[in-house]
Amino acid sequence: MASYFDEHAQDEDEERWEEEESLIRLARLILRGLGLESAAAQLPPPASQAAILALRKRSEGKGGSCPVCLAAFADDGEDITVLPCNHSYHTACISTWLHKTCSCPVCRFELPTDDVEYEETKKEKERERQREHTRQCLHDSMYG
Repeated sequence: MASYFDEHAQDEDEERWEEEESLIRLARLILRGLGLESAAAQLPPPASQAAILALRKRSEGKGGSCPVCLAAFADDGEDITVLPCNHSYHTACISTWLHKTCSCPVCRFELPTDDVEYEETKKEKERERQREHTRQCLHDSMYG
């Protein structure tokens, strides 16, 4: 009987994630339509499934606690996922988080997404930062 409920609860979780993702996309469209692109930029899309699956896993706690649920890591082989920024989380906690947004809850390091428009916007912002850095270096070398 318990396995029946476990199977159906998982389906409901996936449906809820899809529904929440749809609502976030709708919010982005509305904000862009109102000319509030900066507000829409504050709503990063979910991390790509490939990026989530590629995350490093470990089973020993090594002390500390999960920043999402605040529970301590157990030393008994609990599943722990480590993001590229080296922050560690319970696998279930970070999986739920990354299905909603692509950033680390602690430092906002961003994982890749499947949203082509968002990825292009990120690249353009990085190019703009590089141009500004180059301009500042040139200015400093001339007037430094």
